[in-house]
Amino acid sequence: MTRRDILATAAATAAAGAFSARASEPARHQQIVELRQYAMRPGRRDALISLFEDRFVESQEALGSTVLGTFRDLDDPDRFVWLRGFESPQGRHDALDGFYTGPVWQANRAAANAAIADSDNVLQLSPIGAGFDLAGLSRAPVGSQARSTAVITATLCPIARGQEAAFAEAFARDVAPALAAAGAPVLASFATDPGPNSYPRLPVRQDLSVFVWFQAFDSEPAQALFAAGPGAAFQRSLTPRLTGPITVQRLSPTARSLIQGPVPATDGRKDFDFLIGSWRVKHRRLKARLAGSTDWVPFEGWCQCRKTMGGLGNVDDNVLNIPGGAYGAVGVRRFDAKLNRWSIWWLDARYPDIDTPVHGGFRDGVGTFIGEDSLEGRPILVRFTWSKITPSTAHWSQAFSPDGGATWEVNWDMDFERVT
Repeated sequence: MTRRDILATAAATAAAGAFSARASEPARHQQIVELRQYAMRPGRRDALISLFEDRFVESQEALGSTVLGTFRDLDDPDRFVWLRGFESPQGRHDALDGFYTGPVWQANRAAANAAIADSDNVLQLSPIGAGFDLAGLSRAPVGSQARSTAVITATLCPIARGQEAAFAEAFARDVAPALAAAGAPVLASFATDPGPNSYPRLPVRQDLSVFVWFQAFDSEPAQALFAAGPGAAFQRSLTPRLTGPITVQRLSPTARSLIQGPVPATDGRKDFDFLIGSWRVKHRRLKARLAGSTDWVPFEGWCQCRKTMGGLGNVDDNVLNIPGGAYGAVGVRRFDAKLNRWSIWWLDARYPDIDTPVHGGFRDGVGTFIGEDSLEGRPILVRFTWSKITPSTAHWSQAFSPDGGATWEVNWDMDFERVT
């Protein structure tokens, strides 16, 4: 068994649980994937993109490769990033040799090379799991000029050589589920391919071993919010396993990129309309948090919710009948129409401070809201989840994570039953 076989087998086994819901058909030409980062001559990036999308997509794919994605680097106006996949080392050799000795490249290489300052920053990668799910994707026709608002991020983690499979296993177990819970699931992940460069005419980097994962956001503000909150916490949790700093590339899909990112989310200002009214609430709260406790305290309560700010907010007034005496609390929610997200604050009548907010929204009927806080002096992530929503019932839970989202402990459940 080769090193590539060992990596693929171990990583696929580790990632199967985390990624099984994503890929619905076999990956196309992703057994070897090149992450190509071109430094452009100043001001020439769009000229290359126009030439590339007109001449270099179908001509490469006709010879056995797949142009998976083409991107503008949002943080460097003179960087063009693209992904090209192959079914095998020999398939890569044959596809590249056919293209670079063929008529399309020969006729256009002078124009392409005039725009490119350096094309040697290339990582040769192997997929963890199935690679990108391409089911149902279609490429825009030649001549398309649409500009996407989506952001694709490539997070590059430098790791020690020989640790690809172990890192992939830890990522699938500890990080990928947390990213999904934060509303930014992994599109695909890859590690440095251990095999030789099957087409030496085009160099690939030999000085760096990496683990790379891709995520998609519907806008730059959405990506920025994730990066400043949960994203930063997840990165901190990985740092001890790395040989250098993490790099996050923010990429804007070109008009003909196969990977385009999500369609902008629908307006979420009505997402909490289900909660308006009066409710009986059955609570179950963990007696001690992040202390290994399994002692739950049940009690009952009451909640009344109404809209505020013309529908851009709501507030719920709560009575919680805990053992030892009832107390009041208020949940305050505000919808940011520009960012298309909700922020939630909790005020407890027993204490003068307002809890730090959590932020998020609903997807597929489940609301997930995450924020940073502290517990007894140590930093934690806080997650609110709304689920099981019907006209007369709903479920809310709170969970804390002490390790950047790798693990979560649910410490409070509420089951709502409508009164009016």
